[in-house]
Amino acid sequence: MLKLHWNKVRVRSPMVLPKKNKEVSREDLTGFARELARESQVMTLATSGPEGPWAAPVYYVFYRGAFWFFSSPASRHILDGRRASASVYYDGGHWKKIRGLQMTGSIRPGGSGSATAFARYLRKFSFIREMAGAGMYDPVQFGERFGNRFFCFMPEYVLYGDNRLGFGFRERVEMKEGKNP
Repeated sequence: MLKLHWNKVRVRSPMVLPKKNKEVSREDLTGFARELARESQVMTLATSGPEGPWAAPVYYVFYRGAFWFFSSPASRHILDGRRASASVYYDGGHWKKIRGLQMTGSIRPGGSGSATAFARYLRKFSFIREMAGAGMYDPVQFGERFGNRFFCFMPEYVLYGDNRLGFGFRERVEMKEGKNP
């Protein structure tokens, strides 16, 4: 158990914090991290290739411990290789409210779980549903229509940071949920 002390902070996020000075378990921190992953919309992917380092924001959906997103197969963050870093964060308008995930892992083409992840993607982003049109529930069909493919970022090492729990608070967490894609 981790004993946490922090200044009094009013949190306006839907995430519920433990009471002041309460011990917080690893399970609590993992739950906070997964909740942030589910609620956020944009992830920044960072890669490095022959042209040097590169970062690209992508809309994503978190499903089965992976971050699913559409991207052009010709985009630099896909061509630079399968190893990547990624971050997801909530800034809250004040340093005391910053929360985030810092991750390393790999980018893979969508495979097992793509159809379910795509259905969740459509629910999360209504503008994609509108672009896709009625009856389009297949990520491959959608990708072909718009020149993109469905990929997933599989985190292997994840740090969850939460300034509400103390300035610079970071702890390693596990993002896997059930069977991975």
